[in-house]
Amino acid sequence: MKSKYIINFEFNQYKNKIIYLKSGFYVKVNFYSNLDVKKKIFFTGIIISVRNKGISSSILVRKVLNNNEGVEKMFFIYSDNIIKIDILKKYLFNKSKLYNIRKKLNKIVKFT
Repeated sequence: MKSKYIINFEFNQYKNKIIYLKSGFYVKVNFYSNLDVKKKIFFTGIIISVRNKGISSSILVRKVLNNNEGVEKMFFIYSDNIIKIDILKKYLFNKSKLYNIRKKLNKIVKFT
């Protein structure tokens, strides 16, 4: 069980807005690269999974390239490296984890 000090510390580390994200959202994530702080990069794709663990919440975003190869990247939502997360489209799925999308590459290309 967490102590009051840890809960208070984690609550103060949240950014201004608590972001509501769900698997199936098509998002654009703006973030700073790990190598150079001044370089801004964006990554667009479909959220495959959302892990809600308080301050260490994370999302797994999958992007499909032109040659039907997929790239997955994991982002911590409340990290200082993330500038902004924009929700571009909302797709409705019945599952909370969309790991089966990896096998169906051609259908995902039609989404975007």
